[in-house]
Amino acid sequence: MEKKKMINSVGNNKGFGSLIGLLLTAVMIAFLCYIMMKVYVKGPSMDKKTKEILEEESIDTSSSKGILDSTKKKIEDINKQAAERNK
Repeated sequence: MEKKKMINSVGNNKGFGSLIGLLLTAVMIAFLCYIMMKVYVKGPSMDKKTKEILEEESIDTSSSKGILDSTKKKIEDINKQAAERNK
């Protein structure tokens, strides 16, 4: 009977160890995701001179989407001006 109690207690410790292992793995994965998001979700990186030139041309440099949208609008305006000159 003493042997059965020892076996049951060893089996319970294995389950607890597996739970701790899973929790540690989840924490490590969450930490790595945090680091990756911190690196890749930053705004666009550009040097000071490029940023100044884009702002002079009224192109939004706050985010990648802002750069894309304002550049598209600028190109549309240029195309409209060119079409008006050709009339």
